Amino acid sequence: MNKILFALLLSTLLLSFNSLEAQDPFKITDTKLKKLGKTPEIKSIIDHEKASMFNKVTRKLNKKRPDNFKGRKYRNIQFPEREHQGNDPIRQREMGNRKNDPILNFDGLFSEFGSPHDPTGDLGLNHYVQAINGTQVGVFDLNGNEIEKFSSDVLWEEFGRSGAGDPIVLYDELENKWMITEFDDPALVLIAISNTSDPLGSYTAYEFATPSFPDYPKYAIWSNAIVFTTNEDGPGVLHNYFIQKDSLYAGADDVIMQRIEIDGSENTEAGFFVSTPVDFSGKDMPLDARPMIMRLNDSSWGEADQDQLELYLFDINWQNVDSTDIEQISMVTTPYDGYPCSDLGFGFDCVPQKDGTGLDAIPEVIMNVPMFRNFGAHESIVLSFITDVTNGENQSGIRWMELRRTNDETWNIPRRNICP
Repeated sequence: MNKILFALLLSTLLLSFNSLEAQDPFKITDTKLKKLGKTPEIKSIIDHEKASMFNKVTRKLNKKRPDNFKGRKYRNIQFPEREHQGNDPIRQREMGNRKNDPILNFDGLFSEFGSPHDPTGDLGLNHYVQAINGTQVGVFDLNGNEIEKFSSDVLWEEFGRSGAGDPIVLYDELENKWMITEFDDPALVLIAISNTSDPLGSYTAYEFATPSFPDYPKYAIWSNAIVFTTNEDGPGVLHNYFIQKDSLYAGADDVIMQRIEIDGSENTEAGFFVSTPVDFSGKDMPLDARPMIMRLNDSSWGEADQDQLELYLFDINWQNVDSTDIEQISMVTTPYDGYPCSDLGFGFDCVPQKDGTGLDAIPEVIMNVPMFRNFGAHESIVLSFITDVTNGENQSGIRWMELRRTNDETWNIPRRNICP
């Protein structure tokens, strides 16, 4: 029987664990990815595409707008007395002495797609690969020089597919492989895994359908799984997917995937709420092989008495969904207001800009992507999200947080910081 373990971590690091039988707080289903096939080397087919880059971008612009952003609209605050709890006590008011100038700064890709561009990218052994809505993919050397640019359709078109956007690019440091993915209408996910460390080499492509349109897909690589989360049916249910990495990387015909739904919140102010997966970085393996996702739990939503950070660890049994277990760790944090939006204009405006439209700051959601690293003496997860640094004046700041764990303890919050 599935079990879920709840744990409460106070900011004083007092820990309390309770193991309870689950009352169906989550739903697990399994399925398989459909293998599309292996592409030729990208560098060998870029100059021989069936359509020009212009035609490909135009075709994407003319595609039907997907049914995304479900549930996204302002909602009333459930517990307004918990929303503003004074000025943020950990607001950073002065610049520190440490200066970290960028090692390299160069122009990325541009398209006529319009907003949002949804830029994404990652760094490999010898390349930086970027993708933007359109969907264009750019390959740069480590000095920032553009080597090649191509439409993502070269990954899918020979299999009769065409992506619709929201691309994600990730590089697996352990396996030296690239992953490029995007969604397609009406409810399809396309994933391509490079067969070498060369981003212009060949890829093995897969697809799978989701029950509803997979809006706002966010991915992470773990030691034994590819994890991604979506917004499908609004904020009440959080959708989390786990793909068996070994078989995916091996180009297997049958690649197992589990879809796990966990409770979200219908009481958020933004009406848009998703979980965010934790991405593995480095060469030292995590001590705990369980992949993780995270979410906020603002006390003004009414589901907790204090503002919290929720961490979920998944023990995936690929052969039997009934034996997949979930551990939930709740960490009480310094109070935050996850919806510090002062520009409530058109669309998703949140943070005002001088002489411009408001920025969509993705309120009430942990920013993509939380990063995990094993430092030997301890393991760390670093993450960030926006909060109001004032007592209700909606001045948005980015709160930076680090979680730590050593061999003999569970995840905790050793320190917090914020930049206004």
